[in-house]
Amino acid sequence: NLTTPASSRSASKSPCRFGSVKAERHVNDKKWVSEQYAKVRRYLQEHTNCQDHIPDAIRPPTINTFVYVMDLLLKEIDSRVDMTVANYKDVVLNRLKVLHYPGSVSNSLLKTVNTMHAWPQVMSIFAWLIDFIAFIRRARVPSQPLFEPDIDHQKIKVLFVFGVCKTFHNLFQYVINYVFERYKLYNNNEDQTAADMAFKEEFEKILNIDPEEADRLKHEIDDLSQLKEQQLDQLKEINKDNDLLNSQVSHMESETDSLYAEDEEKQKDVDEELRYLNERIIRKRQEIKEKEENTAKLNEAVTTQPYTYEEKIEMQKQIDEIQHTLDLEKERVAVKRQIETDADAKLAEARQRVETEIYRLNNEVMRLALVEPELNILRLRETDFTSQDFYDEVRRVVENKKIAEKKIGEELEALGAYIAQSTSENEGRKQRLEGLNETIERLTEEENKTDEQIRKLDNEMENEIRTSIFDHCVGLLHDVHAEEGNILGDLQKLSSIGSSASSQEENFR
Repeated sequence: NLTTPASSRSASKSPCRFGSVKAERHVNDKKWVSEQYAKVRRYLQEHTNCQDHIPDAIRPPTINTFVYVMDLLLKEIDSRVDMTVANYKDVVLNRLKVLHYPGSVSNSLLKTVNTMHAWPQVMSIFAWLIDFIAFIRRARVPSQPLFEPDIDHQKIKVLFVFGVCKTFHNLFQYVINYVFERYKLYNNNEDQTAADMAFKEEFEKILNIDPEEADRLKHEIDDLSQLKEQQLDQLKEINKDNDLLNSQVSHMESETDSLYAEDEEKQKDVDEELRYLNERIIRKRQEIKEKEENTAKLNEAVTTQPYTYEEKIEMQKQIDEIQHTLDLEKERVAVKRQIETDADAKLAEARQRVETEIYRLNNEVMRLALVEPELNILRLRETDFTSQDFYDEVRRVVENKKIAEKKIGEELEALGAYIAQSTSENEGRKQRLEGLNETIERLTEEENKTDEQIRKLDNEMENEIRTSIFDHCVGLLHDVHAEEGNILGDLQKLSSIGSSASSQEENFR
């Protein structure tokens, strides 16, 4: 069978089949990833050019560490590799593509090699490159000769060379003879075909060729040529299918990149949600811990409480009753405060009215004092109306009013006698006195009206102040007001009489 054996076909395939384990199929296998990590770490520890801290810094590696390890591994394959942090993505993509790495590698993956999400793919790349390096090293070892170079081997080699040289010499000699024979036949005009057949037979004898075997081999070669043409046609179809598969793979790789990008965004959202949920879990655990502590304290308090449950219920009832009573008292206090506020407002209003009347009284007394200075004793203070001193002062003014009234009465009696005597002396004065009497009556009416107004004002103040909680003070004020009214009336009478007396005195003069 001259067809290529399975072992030869597998060896002649593209290097993309190196390491037949599909990387993408195992990146989710934690055990397989751990084994690859151990293999990579062991290789870096044993590598003479690897820095000491690198083997322990690849879970996951930083960008710089990833570039360092990839540069180290790729230089084992091709020393011309020049990789930096600036160009590592392009270099890694191109080199892995040239080496036919079986897994998919994208820019998004290379940007996130420093995350645990990409760590399994990174370990898969490292481990595959290490296996590839081992394969290359095995292939570079020179193969051992099939036979040892002993004496017998040298003898066989010499005999073989001698036989070949002898056959070549006979063949060369026969060809020379054939040329001369053909020349003779040509000169003799003999049959060329028979000579050619004779030459062929002699040539086959010298080379020890079996004509039947040669025909069989010729037919087999023709069959193999036809098979070759068929296999070439099949190879073209396979190449077409391969191109289609490559386009599909490219499309799938672009879709995979998009999926990786979406997966990264989703991973960020999931990480953010997990962070929020972890914070909530911590808060809830703290709340549960606090509630458990409170429950433990409550259980301890219940265990050590000095009262039974029934006693506590009874005490709670008493507390509720006391609380209800307390609420009622608070409501009563609030009502009292409202009454006090209203009374204060009314008292302030009454104080203003009293102050107004006192100012008026003092003004009238001041006018009368111009005629009779002794009447200044009838003036009242104009502040601090609610003090006891004010009440005492009002009493004194009342007493002084009586004294002044008596004195003025005496003066009026003397004046009346004097007027009577003067009337008898001068009849004409009677008419003036009648006029004066009419004036006095008119003033009396006005005085009565004023007294009526004062009484009404006092009644209003009395009615307003009686509703307050200061009944006692209001009673005193009422008395003061009554006396004040009398004083005002008397003062007005005195003022009228004084005015009349002054007029009469002027007339007498």
